[in-house]
Amino acid sequence: MKKLIIHPGLHKSGTTFLQEKFLFKLKNYENLSKNQKDNKSQKSKLIDLQYKLFIPKNSSSNINYPLNLSGRVKDYSEELLFRIDNSKNDNFYLTDVNLADQNNYFGFFNINLLGDVISLLKNKIEIKIKFILTIRKQYDLLFSWYTYDYERQKRNFGNIDNFFNSYKDDGNLTDIYNYNSLVKKIERISKEILIMPLELIQSNRSEYFLKLEEFFNEKVNKEVYSEKVNSNLSTTKDGEYNLREFKETSLTKFLKKFYRKFKNSFFFKNKFFIEKIYPIVKKKFDVKKIDIVGKISKDKTMETEFKNIYKKSNQDIDNRYNLNLSKYDYYN
Repeated sequence: MKKLIIHPGLHKSGTTFLQEKFLFKLKNYENLSKNQKDNKSQKSKLIDLQYKLFIPKNSSSNINYPLNLSGRVKDYSEELLFRIDNSKNDNFYLTDVNLADQNNYFGFFNINLLGDVISLLKNKIEIKIKFILTIRKQYDLLFSWYTYDYERQKRNFGNIDNFFNSYKDDGNLTDIYNYNSLVKKIERISKEILIMPLELIQSNRSEYFLKLEEFFNEKVNKEVYSEKVNSNLSTTKDGEYNLREFKETSLTKFLKKFYRKFKNSFFFKNKFFIEKIYPIVKKKFDVKKIDIVGKISKDKTMETEFKNIYKKSNQDIDNRYNLNLSKYDYYN
């Protein structure tokens, strides 16, 4: 029987650590996702179909309505079937934190689309589906997200108080980080789910890797590093975060706008452009300079409020999956 393990996110919850220190080191699994350290994987037909199905929110203005993605579900499922069925491997993984992302992507719908893809896949072959979900204490995740994406969040919300109040007062935003609700959606696809809190990496990396090795049934050559998992945390004062802004040149912005407008033209779809020209241009011009524009500390009062908001959800998922989240201060 074939086996596919899917990692749909979440952002800012130790996902890069999971990918680089474990997933990309697996020898007995085939990677069906985009490996950002492997340019060849970006040319894959499977990856192209994946990004046509799971679309970012900033592309919605270019969508002609009414919208029906059933054709894209079928195309992606068929290519996934082709890759799995024609591989010498029996084990596969797909890691893409955008699948469950509801900030930049339509994560709420993506899980449903993924369920349709898996349903079509199971109609053709016998395959076991498993999930690994990375999480983080909600206040810490949001705080990290705000500081990491400060320029855009400042533009959207004005300041950090408005940012947190919006996630606190708007039920639709609050529900984005209701982990119990998210897991219940994933359970409609598979009941085999490994939930990995980022805090476990910080407190006991040996246990973290042991859980992964047991779930994947494979050991990896691992190096347990001592650096902080969250590289955005300032080293000048414990608990302070850097406020980061990404800077692009006017030429880079123009080239991106030009490409988005004409990407479906013959020139941009030409094999020579895709394989020879695009990687060179992207490497030279798609470089963002990161400016540290300030520092900010956590608000203990707001942190307590968010702990209370998500207390029941965190307790429920803790009871069902035995995660020991109270140890990591998810709730009291």
